[in-house]
Amino acid sequence: MLARALAHPRCQLGRRGLALLLNAAASETVALPDCGGAIVSGHSAVLRCPPLVRDVLLCWDLWDRLSDELLDLLLDGLLSFLAPANPHRLLNANRLQRLGTVRSLLFACADRVLSGGLGGGSGGSGGRLPSGRAVDRLAALLSACIGRPASFPDLACLCNCVLLLHPPASTYVCFDANKFYFSLRPFSGGGAGAPSDDVIVGASLSAGSASRSSRSASAESSAAAAATAALATAGSHGNGNNSSNNNNNNNDNGADSSGDSEGGDDSDGGVADSPSFGERPEQQQQPDVLEGTATSRQERELFRKFYAENTAPEEAEDGDGDGENGEDGEGEGEGDGEGEMAAGMAAASPDVAEDATGSQLTAEQPPAAAIIEESQQQQQLQQKQKKKEKQKSSKSSTLVSDRAAQGDSAAPHRLLGALIGLVTEIVRGLADTQLEQVLSHGLSLESILALALHPSAEVRVRVAQLFAVYATRAAQARSLSSRLADLKAFVLTGNQLRQFPASQQLWSVAAGLVLGSSAPVPVDQPCEALAAFWKRPATSLQRRSVPLLLSLLEQSAHSGRMFYYGVSLIRQLLHNSGPEWTGLMIESGLVEAIVNGLCAFYSGAAVPAAASTSSADESADADDADDVESANFSLRVLGEVELAMASVAAHLFYSPDPMHSRLFDDLLRLFASLDARMIGRHGCASEAGEAPRHVLLHMLLAVLHRLFASSGRPAAELMPFEQQLAGKRSSLQLAESLNPLQFVESQKLRDLAAIAEAVTASSELTLSMTASTSSVTQQQQQQFTASGVTNPVDMQSSTSAASASLLSFGGGSGGVGGGGSVSETGRTAELSARLRRLLPAVIDTLILLPPLEGRLTHSVRLAAVFERSVFELLLRGLSECLAKRRPVQWHQLMLQSRDVLKVQLYRLLVHLVSPASAPEQRLFAVHTLAAENRARDLLRLCCLASGQAVASADWGPAAGLSNLYGLLSDMLGLPDLQYSSVRDDLVNLLNVLREAGAESADPAARADARRAWQLGQAEAAQAFASARQSSLEAWMARLRAEAGKLSHLAMDVTRLVVAAQNAQRKRLLDDMKVRLASNVDVKRRWLNLATQLTHEQAVWHRPSSDVPPSWQIDPTEGPSRVRVRLKRCHTGLAAKFFKQSAKWKATWDPAAGPLAFLFREDRLTEDASATLFQLHRNDKIRLNRRCLSVAASAETPGEFLIGERCMYFVGDDTVWDASQAQADSSGDAPQSASWSFDEVKEVHLRRYELRDNALEIFLASGAAYLLAFQSPRDRDEVARVVDGLELDSRVRQLTVDEAQRQWVTGQMSNFEYLAFLNTASGRSYNDLMQYPVFPWVLADYDSAELDLTQPATFRDLARPIGTQDDSAVARHRDKYEVLDRQYRELGPDHATPPYHYSSHYSNSGTVLHYLVRLPPYTQLFTVYQDRHFDLPDRTFHSIRTSWRLSSKLSDSDVKELIPEFFCLPEFLINSEELDFGVKQSGVRVDNVELPPWAADDPRRFVLIHRAALESPLVTEKLHKWIDLIFGYKQTGKAALSSVNLFHPYTYFGAIDLDQIDDPVRRRAIETMIKTYGQTPKQLFRSPHQPPVAAAPRSGRVPGAFGVRFGNYCGSPDCQAPPQVAWCEQLAAPVAQLVLNPSPVGPSAPEVLGLCPGTCALAGGQLLVGAADNVFRWRPAPTSASASAGAGQALGAPPPDWLGDRVTAAAACGWRVFCGLRSGLLRVFSVAASSTGSAAPASSSASGARGRAGGRIDWLGEAPVPLLGHRSAVTAAHACPEFALLATGDAAGRVLLWDTNQVAYVRCLRPSGPPVVALTASPTLADVAVLGQGQGSQLTVYTANGALVGSVSSGGGGGGGDRITCSVYSSLPEGRFINCLAVGLSSGCVRLLNSWDLGDLAFIRPGLASPAPLLALAFSRDCRRLYVSDRDNRVFVLEAPVDPYLSGGGGSGVGGGGGGGGMGQKTSKQQFAAFL
Repeated sequence: MLARALAHPRCQLGRRGLALLLNAAASETVALPDCGGAIVSGHSAVLRCPPLVRDVLLCWDLWDRLSDELLDLLLDGLLSFLAPANPHRLLNANRLQRLGTVRSLLFACADRVLSGGLGGGSGGSGGRLPSGRAVDRLAALLSACIGRPASFPDLACLCNCVLLLHPPASTYVCFDANKFYFSLRPFSGGGAGAPSDDVIVGASLSAGSASRSSRSASAESSAAAAATAALATAGSHGNGNNSSNNNNNNNDNGADSSGDSEGGDDSDGGVADSPSFGERPEQQQQPDVLEGTATSRQERELFRKFYAENTAPEEAEDGDGDGENGEDGEGEGEGDGEGEMAAGMAAASPDVAEDATGSQLTAEQPPAAAIIEESQQQQQLQQKQKKKEKQKSSKSSTLVSDRAAQGDSAAPHRLLGALIGLVTEIVRGLADTQLEQVLSHGLSLESILALALHPSAEVRVRVAQLFAVYATRAAQARSLSSRLADLKAFVLTGNQLRQFPASQQLWSVAAGLVLGSSAPVPVDQPCEALAAFWKRPATSLQRRSVPLLLSLLEQSAHSGRMFYYGVSLIRQLLHNSGPEWTGLMIESGLVEAIVNGLCAFYSGAAVPAAASTSSADESADADDADDVESANFSLRVLGEVELAMASVAAHLFYSPDPMHSRLFDDLLRLFASLDARMIGRHGCASEAGEAPRHVLLHMLLAVLHRLFASSGRPAAELMPFEQQLAGKRSSLQLAESLNPLQFVESQKLRDLAAIAEAVTASSELTLSMTASTSSVTQQQQQQFTASGVTNPVDMQSSTSAASASLLSFGGGSGGVGGGGSVSETGRTAELSARLRRLLPAVIDTLILLPPLEGRLTHSVRLAAVFERSVFELLLRGLSECLAKRRPVQWHQLMLQSRDVLKVQLYRLLVHLVSPASAPEQRLFAVHTLAAENRARDLLRLCCLASGQAVASADWGPAAGLSNLYGLLSDMLGLPDLQYSSVRDDLVNLLNVLREAGAESADPAARADARRAWQLGQAEAAQAFASARQSSLEAWMARLRAEAGKLSHLAMDVTRLVVAAQNAQRKRLLDDMKVRLASNVDVKRRWLNLATQLTHEQAVWHRPSSDVPPSWQIDPTEGPSRVRVRLKRCHTGLAAKFFKQSAKWKATWDPAAGPLAFLFREDRLTEDASATLFQLHRNDKIRLNRRCLSVAASAETPGEFLIGERCMYFVGDDTVWDASQAQADSSGDAPQSASWSFDEVKEVHLRRYELRDNALEIFLASGAAYLLAFQSPRDRDEVARVVDGLELDSRVRQLTVDEAQRQWVTGQMSNFEYLAFLNTASGRSYNDLMQYPVFPWVLADYDSAELDLTQPATFRDLARPIGTQDDSAVARHRDKYEVLDRQYRELGPDHATPPYHYSSHYSNSGTVLHYLVRLPPYTQLFTVYQDRHFDLPDRTFHSIRTSWRLSSKLSDSDVKELIPEFFCLPEFLINSEELDFGVKQSGVRVDNVELPPWAADDPRRFVLIHRAALESPLVTEKLHKWIDLIFGYKQTGKAALSSVNLFHPYTYFGAIDLDQIDDPVRRRAIETMIKTYGQTPKQLFRSPHQPPVAAAPRSGRVPGAFGVRFGNYCGSPDCQAPPQVAWCEQLAAPVAQLVLNPSPVGPSAPEVLGLCPGTCALAGGQLLVGAADNVFRWRPAPTSASASAGAGQALGAPPPDWLGDRVTAAAACGWRVFCGLRSGLLRVFSVAASSTGSAAPASSSASGARGRAGGRIDWLGEAPVPLLGHRSAVTAAHACPEFALLATGDAAGRVLLWDTNQVAYVRCLRPSGPPVVALTASPTLADVAVLGQGQGSQLTVYTANGALVGSVSSGGGGGGGDRITCSVYSSLPEGRFINCLAVGLSSGCVRLLNSWDLGDLAFIRPGLASPAPLLALAFSRDCRRLYVSDRDNRVFVLEAPVDPYLSGGGGSGVGGGGGGGGMGQKTSKQQFAAFL
């Protein structure tokens, strides 16, 4: 309670209070209250009060209230107990540990996070988590409590908490192969059936507009399109210039534009008219290269069709936004995807590009140098325009996922990180002996893998550190190390980390693992760790760690420097660690990681950190500097990638494994495909578009260099490859050294000066990059030197060459590592074979990839130099073949490769001299070829072999010569051939070809040869594209095979982790439920106590606030399902609904009870599982089904469960008190309920909304619950299980035939029979649409006295209520005929089947109309009427008016009645003072206007109405009304002839909602079903039997004639007075006479005589008034004078009551209510401990707890105190029929209590004469109070507090006799008028009318010496009256047998013969007294 009070908002705890609490828990002062709570340093305090620390100081509810400053102070104070300076720190830590501090704190952490949504919110449970410095202090506190060595249970709890705090949404190991770090995301759409990777999609955007102004796209269906386009440019015949070609292009474009509509583009299918975003029009100008032949046009049409069908939808998808990491792939968007794609489209597209004016380029193009210079200027302008946008995107993209994930959840993430750090610290310090236990059972490796997917960057770093420590320590144990390998933990962890942006800390952790460092290695300064790495052999842990390093590469692209350092580290590992590491890294996914990283790097436009962090307001100079830095940095990154991939290519190419040879081919084609992708996405003029070609050429250079260097050729003869790649110089530096002008004499080619200047300008950019790269290399070299490494290149790893394959899940001979080189084999044949395979790939790369004309940087020069170098190499190689045989290896190599050399030389020569090549390249080819001494022979050999490149039977050497001759002759028209030297070379070559026979071919033959060559090359391009696609698919298939295994492994791990987390969550929820249950119990007990202390008669009552001002109907049902009780409520209605005098009810707001504010904000509303756990923690659930709990006020979704002992309904929004059936604010809708099997009395199948899917459960307490299940199958399954349960209180349900038989023979009253029929047909109080229906029985509402013997008084029960008038019959029949004709004409699809009545006789509107004055129906009525009352004239205001409307005046108002008209007068009274308004007549609507015979008395009206229902005339005709409502006239022809058809949607089975597909119609029909009403279930298929003739009636009461009093003893209907049947003198007086509640067995008496100070319980007597306060129970004796013995003491006696004594007692079911002398009322619960006689017939809410007859024991529950009396309780009487208990005290106060809820109900009388006796009517629930003062006074009240009447001791025939006792008869109400029998002091009995206490009879027993009577009791049939007097006598008065009155008494009473209702037993045998 202290913790709860301190944690409440009203409590303001400051530093001083906190210091006092700390001091209270310590043995000495630890905090100075007067100094702001400062902690005393160096104290030696001991924790002397650990519970205070645990329950208060460590209470997180208190922490929630503390500010950060106070929380820090509290944690500092707690840590001071554990400080190193405290000599008792170990003792304090031990005490905290024993208190469960670690578990408590971790539980609170998890509770806060889980309750707030895992990973979300920073303070679940309505509280907050520590933040800032408090997290570190909390971790320190936990660390100190755990201790060293750590306690395994605490460590396990810590690890479990870490798993719990991990968000469930991230609790999995990535098993999506597309998200693995080695998955090729740029080709994620590849594979079988996927679009070709060469498809380049573009989109043009209007400059300055965010919306798409025009849509254009260009794509290559394959590389063949580009090659064909390049070749087709040479298709002009004869003239050799480009102008004619361009003119032709114009014509063709026009035709294409007019005819092209398949692509759906706004333009002609080529490039859009407007320039791409970020480009100027000049950048898009490209010559049309798809013209010249019909084949070219066909290809272009096919291309455009392919693009329209395949790429347009993808383009629309790609335009949406960025991909996850800027990956390039099919169907994935990327940053600037549309703009960059459109920029690249213009260069890559084979279609025509137009400038801003729409005109195409002509032959007068600017010189190449001018183009390059202008392009560079445009690039710089473009970079400046995008600078700010790049800065913003680069800065915001960094760790954007982390920031989005963290948000408000920073506190949970920081807390989780701190806990993981604590686990890491503990694991690092574990002793070797603890490794196996902790790492195998405490810390799960699977959990660590799942934790790596946390959305917080800080947490991921902590997890990576924990994983590194785990892996390092696990390597020391064989089993743990094998576990790491089996789980592929490093690969899975890498996949986890790949899902988020990488960080420098992650790189440091991964580098430390790979390099074998004991600490993280800074990735920007790895030299010292690399030096140590190269000096020692690599361990298995290092080799396994490679995937972790590679996984970070792609996600480092957001940070330029991080990506650079990462690639640089990988490059150094590749170059300096030998082939083993190269093969290992290849198999670990190096290529895939680099490809993904490269795409992500350029897609994200990553720049160095210095540039990315600059502000948006930098000056122009700063922008320029950043542009240069960004460009140089990108080149540095590219250089590192080139060198790394060069090592990879060389390793694969020279590996002896044939699989690696194929992998090399696939690698080249992979980068060729990547080249097309990057061009398509980023454009030709971007660095991103150039990068793949850079890498591809560099790989080829590296392989060629190594091949020819291995051949033994002198370096001077290998001019193109003289640079050593091992020196880590990039291909850019190599390209610089390859001077393109070295083959030309300066005096010959002065025309090309402009070209040379442009190349020189490009070289300056290369030099700047080279300087940057060199500076980095020098810096690293200095670091190596400082580390003791003189030459890192020579440091080779000495580890075994046989490395394990990490991606293939196991080693094997197939690993890459250990491959040898060509120089090692020394075999020329091997070199030749490799060369023959390599050269076609090189030539295909040069001539079949898209042309590079659109590139704007040094790539043009690099590609040109590479082409020239390869051309020279082929020339020299083939020339070497023509030389004399030489023994050198070079000659042998060329000779063996001559066939390939010839073919590839011809292909390259044709490519170089074709118009598609640049002029300088064409000149270079001519000059170089002419300079060869063997040019003639070389040309002849090439042309002879050219046929191998053309798949045509007509191609021969002559065609090859003609084709080449035509190309060379076209060059004569070049303007650059004005120099004679170059022209002479060309002329010489033409002469050579002419001499070889080329001139002999006519122009047509040359054209045919040209065309054949072009077609052949087109086929080659197609084959090349197919090979690329096949290679890509093979690569992807290889990845899929390996990724599939990894996916299965990841899913297995995920299942384990999810199961573990769920298990921990379940344990946590169990703990939460236990604590919740404890809190609930505390709150329930406290609130119950507060309720008992604050009600209107309690000691703490405040009249203005404690008691709700209104009353509503109590759903508790009495006999025949009548509801007569009201209970307190607050309506919640607005003030406008009340009269002026009652408007205060609308503003009533109860003030908080004593200390209730402590629980008001308590988090006690929990989910269904918590409530279930709270209900019965150890119960086993048999069945669980979803259902809807239906009540009049609400429908509550939830679950219905059946356990071993109880049934449960748990609503989705359950309330705190789950031990009882709880209700919502309106009081009827159950939110949660628990019913023991002993409580269940009946179970009925029900319908709900015309579906047979419901079940209604009736309890012995009178409560009923209607449950609608989701399907009939669910309901039937539940019913089947319920039927199989052992339900002790369940009564046998009558069948319809049995009930009919009882009613026909008069054993059942009309009301009882109608109630039964309503129940059997599914009518329920819980469903307003199926509310019980009763008939209008009277037609006379005008007479002053109702004559029940006249037929005119009653309605015609044979007719429906709407046809009581003949004219109404005709109207309804006419209506039916009209609807019938309409139905026949329109059909069932457009019309409804005909009916007589549009409305129903019973629906929710009818019920609410009648009950509008009675809450909660008042509130429901206002909702029904849209928050208003109905119009005053339409409001239920008059019985007579309602009758006339229903029977005559209205065709739409055919309402029948409801049960309340016969049992509840309160619904007719406006007791809530509601303002219904004023009618048009000026009369205000208030109470319901009653007929004159009711004398404006609602009670009289209800009683007479009930008597009219039971009258003989109604009984004679009631079966006809039953035929209409429940019988055969409900449907069919009988209903038609009886004018009894209602709307078809009111009948069950009329429509099947599941068959209606139209949602609008379905909703409409559902609404009709919910509002029209529902016809009861048909019970009779044939006419109902008529009843037997009833006895005539002639009794008269005020307002009615023709009533019947019955056959009870002394009834006025009896012809003779009662006589004494027997009389017996006993040894002691009988203080009470009661009916035996369980008269089972032949010897069981019917009436028991009890001693003073006792009460009847379970068929016996419970002694409660003994001097020792010990309760004793005795079973019933078998005869009137037999003794039952001393009795059995009940278990343990009640607690000491401090001298208080029991003065009155009563039992109801298994609860004993004891009134004490102090005024206190205590309630005990008992149960039978063995079987015997039956349990009480009417049980309370506790049900039948076993069987009585053996022993009765306390249940062990604490007695419930009830406060209300202020003086000694003198009388107590229970009325189990209505679950009521009446108590009276010496001050005359009379109170009513609810025996089900054990709660106060109302005060019947606050004061008066001392109460000596109480009795209650079992049929009316009236309470008769007998007070003794100056005289005696008998006062009768209804159960709702209304005064019925009062009789004083001097009145009546008894003269001045005092009234000494009283009892009610119990004949069926209405059928008979019961009496109240009172005993007098004269020994006589006086009978009073129970309606109004009028005198009925006066009985003088005629005994010899009369004595004051002590007790009275009627027998069950009421024909006997048992009497006891003060002279210890017991006698019986018995009514004579009357043949006219023996015809039934209802429910087996009232009839019978002379022997009574107990067979042959005499009245004496049916009595037994306790003596």
